[in-house]
Amino acid sequence: MIRIEFLFILIIALNICFALKCSDVKAKNDELRKKGAVDLVGPVCTASGDYDKVQCIVAGCFCANVKTGERIGNLVRWGTKLSC
Repeated sequence: MIRIEFLFILIIALNICFALKCSDVKAKNDELRKKGAVDLVGPVCTASGDYDKVQCIVAGCFCANVKTGERIGNLVRWGTKLSC
């Protein structure tokens, strides 16, 4: 599970460095899943291409910056209501 969290953090870091749109990151993750990556979740994008304000990874969910996808605040368990 740590490997998946590291991968997600790496994707977020690349997103910040290269200003990737949510839809680009989602497409890349979908491609990785097709190649056999397991437990790779998200990101969730809005219709406008921004990041949804709530993002989830295998370990839980968090509030996210809608432009970068960067985590804001703490990671909470799946199913916990977030007020972002």
